[in-house]
Amino acid sequence: MNRFSLLIFVVVFLGACDPGTEPGFAPIARLTVNPLFISAGENAEVVLDARASCDELDHPEACDSDPDGSGPDSVCPGGVTFSWDIPFSHSTVASTPNRAQLRIATRLTSPQPVTLTVTDCDGLSSSVTRVVGVTVD
Repeated sequence: MNRFSLLIFVVVFLGACDPGTEPGFAPIARLTVNPLFISAGENAEVVLDARASCDELDHPEACDSDPDGSGPDSVCPGGVTFSWDIPFSHSTVASTPNRAQLRIATRLTSPQPVTLTVTDCDGLSSSVTRVVGVTVD
């Protein structure tokens, strides 16, 4: 390797490892649905729980490990925001203040997806989709 190539390698390698330029890591989106299946055509309540989602690589101290807690705060640094895509007719019965957990009322005739997007203070996000299933009696 000649000196010029070595110089380019060192500049690129060191520049890529500069912690001042690191954008951080996206938060981890976790979503549970309870119950997983509801009776087709009947009114039902479903709990959408994202409280285990957080920015655990950049800010593990901000993660809420209490299974009965409200989930991570939305205050920066370390906080995350929750955005829900629920493309079927429903009403929100209850939610945690940060919207990490929703209890919805709905009536479904076919399985339907629910997508959660979690965004951290750096603007990085991740999404997860789960399906609310239906049973036919």
